[in-house]
Amino acid sequence: MLYLPNTTKIRKQKLVIFSHGYYQNMPGGNKQASYLTENLASHGYFVASVQHELQTDDLIPATGIPQVVRRPFWDRGADNILFVINEIKKSYPDLDFKNITLIGHSNGGDMTALFPQKYPGIISKIITLDNKRMALPRIKSLKVYYSVQAISPQMKVCCHRRKSKTNLR
Repeated sequence: MLYLPNTTKIRKQKLVIFSHGYYQNMPGGNKQASYLTENLASHGYFVASVQHELQTDDLIPATGIPQVVRRPFWDRGADNILFVINEIKKSYPDLDFKNITLIGHSNGGDMTALFPQKYPGIISKIITLDNKRMALPRIKSLKVYYSVQAISPQMKVCCHRRKSKTNLR
């Protein structure tokens, strides 16, 4: 779903790709944070909210090591994000594709954290909201922001502290 800025010309707006949390393949998962996507559009951003699951998709496993059993779903999510970016480039070539921001909540945050590791150099910033399973990328040129709701053992995996810039690739 696209949320367009209030303007007569779509030109040089910054692109935001939003990835929703897991809604057990229910339709409309990409509309669950419309308050955020609509607000971003009202401030001049061009926003795409990706529907990552279809009703016919397998459900994400509830047991097992999340980084193992969920990885195929996150890989598919990162591929979905790349597809959306490429399709938007075709339809809206005048957007600012040098400053793409990914925002993801929970499972969508895991996809957001994976994307720049799988497809480096495409985006400039990620914002994850309560992702707890996928490690945050350690890429020097990438701005990484995250917010977590509670402390859990899983956070040791995703939310490392950056002691210095020398730790970054």
